[in-house]
Formats: sequence, structure tokens, C-alpha cells
Amino acid sequence: MHNLFVYAPHDSTTFRRVDMLLRNVYLFARLVILPPGSQFTAAACLDLRSNDIIILVIENDADIDHLLELSDEYQNFRIILVMPNSDMLSGKKHQLLTPRLLIYLDSNLGGLFQYLNKAFKSFS
Repeated sequence: MHNLFVYAPHDSTTFRRVDMLLRNVYLFARLVILPPGSQFTAAACLDLRSNDIIILVIENDADIDHLLELSDEYQNFRIILVMPNSDMLSGKKHQLLTPRLLIYLDSNLGGLFQYLNKAFKSFS
């Protein structure tokens, strides 16, 4: 079985919403919610394997900066970046995280579930 990891630089409304949404959907993968702010030092991080999917949840530009500092920890993974809404984008700094998919919780959740289902079914 493949893993789907979720990480955020800190606990936030957006992180809790993503956590709740993913726990209520079967995705052909084991969901691993990493503790917010743990900087990839939690025991569950030992299960991270190259090419796993990781959802990075951000609330603001400071979160992007935090994640950029930790990029060595997750750069070999397929990144999905989740933001609360498209209004928070003030530039293109988020592209430095090299996401394969950019999701806004206020609009395109269907795209997230479609991507995940397709990705995990292709592994089966």
C-alpha cells in the first residue's frame, strides 16, 4: 500500500480542514498526518519513500518560507500544495515548492480527489 502524507508548518484552520476531508475519503493509500511544525522529525517520517505524495498545507507567505527551508526533506516527493483560497497568492514564491498540483480549499477540491484517485489507482 502506498502512503499519502500531509504536513503543515503549523496547526491552522486550513490544516484541520484538509485533515478532516482526507480522513473521510478512501484513496487506495495509507493516510499519514504528520504533526504540524514537526519539521519532518516525527517517527512517521521514517515511512517517507521517494515518489510518495505529500500534501503541503500553507496559510501564508511565512509558511512558504518555512517549507522552502525544509525542502531537502521532501524534494523527492510528488507535492500537492493546498492553500485556503486563491486570494492569498501575492506572487509566484509558491512555485519554488515545485507542486504538481495547486489546490484552493474554496474552489477546486474535486481536482484534488481526482488527482489522488488516479495516482493511487495507477500504483495498484
